Amino acid sequence: MAISFGFEQHGILLAEAEIVKRRHRQQLVVHRMNELEMETKEVEIQEHIRQMERTLDMGVIEALQSVLVACPPNPVAHERHIPINMSGKLLSF
Repeated sequence: MAISFGFEQHGILLAEAEIVKRRHRQQLVVHRMNELEMETKEVEIQEHIRQMERTLDMGVIEALQSVLVACPPNPVAHERHIPINMSGKLLSF
């Protein structure tokens, strides 16, 4: 009787150990899935930042082009290093 009880307890302990192992594996899988999700979000955020930087760069380029069209540089002032104001006119001394 005691031997059969011992075998029964041994079987119960083995089953409990297997349950604990499987739960641990499941937690590892869930943890890894969370890590992958965070990495994916990080990559998406970095891509979004790059897109925003490109948009900003294009906005700056367009603004500079508009300024150059509205106020073209004076080649005479540039060649002689004469200061000019924002309207592109030569400053008088």
